[in-house]
This record gives sequence, structure tokens and C-alpha cells, in this order.
Amino acid sequence: MSFKPDGEIVYSAEIMHILKEADDLPSLPGITQKVVSLSLMENISLKEIADVINTDAALVMRILKIVNSAYYGFTNKISDIHQAVSILGGNMIRNIAITLSLIDVFPIKINEEYTNLFKRSLCAAVTADFISQIGGNRPSQDVFLAGMLQNLGMYILMRYLAERYLVIIENAKKYFIRLSFLEKLELGIDHAYMGKEIAKRWELPKSVRLVIEYQGKPALADKADSFSPEIATLLKVTHVGGLVADIYFGWNKAWNMARFKKDMLLLLNYDERTSDDLLSSIPHLMKDAGFNGFAGINNLPTFNDIQKEAQEELRLSWNMAEENFSEFYKLNKKYQQKEKEIKRLKEELQQNQQLLKKIAEKLQSG
Repeated sequence: MSFKPDGEIVYSAEIMHILKEADDLPSLPGITQKVVSLSLMENISLKEIADVINTDAALVMRILKIVNSAYYGFTNKISDIHQAVSILGGNMIRNIAITLSLIDVFPIKINEEYTNLFKRSLCAAVTADFISQIGGNRPSQDVFLAGMLQNLGMYILMRYLAERYLVIIENAKKYFIRLSFLEKLELGIDHAYMGKEIAKRWELPKSVRLVIEYQGKPALADKADSFSPEIATLLKVTHVGGLVADIYFGWNKAWNMARFKKDMLLLLNYDERTSDDLLSSIPHLMKDAGFNGFAGINNLPTFNDIQKEAQEELRLSWNMAEENFSEFYKLNKKYQQKEKEIKRLKEELQQNQQLLKKIAEKLQSG
């Protein structure tokens, strides 16, 4: 990625192909697109949204399965899509429809990383939504959707660059490096830029596009005058949700755990005890979210498991640091030896030059 003098972004040919030339670039299913469009309109009735969804029997059944999950906690079973829309509202139903469509557009059974990415996305969404509710200051009706789609660009890169992108992910894990750094190094672009482009194509709400663009940069929310308090809060909450998702389903767990506790206090004013309680509740919240049958969420790790993995990562990273230091020490020692050898050779060369000079002077005088 580079920039023109006027600031316009110039992507590499490979990225341009993905963004503009790929015939099968992902798009939302027709029904979901209609639901998104209707939800963004003013003075639209819930009945109109329900009527559109009702034309797709399979989608109706899948939405009702989610709505009747423990996550929503309704006492009586909801068996009609019109009832579901009237209770949850158009935006919430839209969020569920897009999440289900995400599974259709990016089949999670392609490879293990695909499945893991969906789990990370769902974890970020559930966590962000839960934090919003316990905080009593719900930033937006789009909080679940924004959390779910903040890593949309990773789905695209994984789909179109396949093995190459999996290598980038593996190297990030192996060397405990931030993924965005390796993406820019190897591809010239990170998944935030890619996700932002796809979000435009899908005509997602502006709040969701901003979360995708500014993911991992919550500090910008307070510095940007153009952000409303609601958007600023949304950026912070989804950022924390993303950290929790990386703690459970990503790597650099110890680093993410430390940053999570720090940002929970700095951004949302929650203490360490509350942070630990939240982390402990994640497996329960995810199982209750109702996507188990779609995402294969079984045998989720407990918080104790995560803590052990974090400690193991620290041990491995420490060992790696020691190995690197040892290798550096050996190389430095070889360098010093070479320096001595070069110095000795220079001295010999100077002596030989002086000797040759004397011989030349004698020949001239003789």
C-alpha cells in the first residue's frame, strides 16, 4: 500500500484484484440486504421487515432458533417471525440475519482457522454486548453487529489469499507478533482496511464501518472531535470485546490479558476483579448465545485453561528471548573475533606497505 500526493491510497495489484476484479467477491444474500436497507430507513414499520424475512423459510427458522436461545431469556417460546421482530426490533433482527449470513458467505468449515475466526467474532460480539448492558450505557443498537464484524477483513484475506494468509497467521502465533504488523509487512495492507472496503459494499451502518476501521485504536475515539459520545463508547466497548476474543481464541494471550485489564479500567472504569469475573463468564455467555449449532461451539476453554495457556505462552516467549539472546551473543562474539582479525590484517598490510616503501626507496637510491 502506498499513497498518492493527494493522500489517496494506492493498493498493490494483488489487493486491487481482490477488491475490484474478483467476480465472486462476497456480498450479503438478497434477503439480508433488503433487511439491512429497511432497517436504515426512517418511518419503516416492523411488519415490513418481518414480511421480507418471512419470504425465506430457512432464514425464519434459523432466526427463531437464535431468538429462543438462553441468550435472550424469553419465558415463552417465540414461534412467529412477526412476534420476534416486534419484541426485539428491526435492528436486532438485522444483526442476527447478518451474523447468520456471515456463516453462509464464509463457510466456517473451510479450515480450522476459519472456524476459530468465527468463534473469535462471536466472542467479541457477545462480550461487547454484555459490557454495554452491565454498564447501563448502551452505546448503540449496533454493538453486537459491530463486535461481530470488526475482523471482517480477516475473512476476506483468508478466503482469497488462502495458504499465504494462513502462513502469516502462523508466523504471528509462532513469534508472538501482532497480526496487523505482519499483514502490512507481507501484503502492504492490514485487515482493517480490507474490512472497511467490504463494509462499504455491504452498505453497513456507519457506526459498524467506523468500528472496523478504528479497531484496536480506542484512544482515537476521544481525540476525534467528529465522533459522537455514542460512537466513542461503541469503539471502546468493541475494542475491549475484541481483546477478550483474542484472549480466548487468539494468541499473545498474556499480553492481551494485561491490556484488557488495563483498558477495562482506563476506558470503562472497571476494576481488576470485575475484569476477571467477566473473563470467567465468557464460555457461559457464548453457549447461551444460540449459535452453537452453526459455529460448532463445543468444549470451550475455561478461564483457568486460558490462564494456563497464557503462562505457557510466557514461558515459550521467554525461552525464545533467551535463545535469541544466546544467538545474538554468539554472533556478537564472532563479530568481535572478526573485528580483531580484520584489525590484525590491517596492521600486517600497513607493515607490508611500509616494507615495500623502504625497498622502493633503496632501489631508487641504488
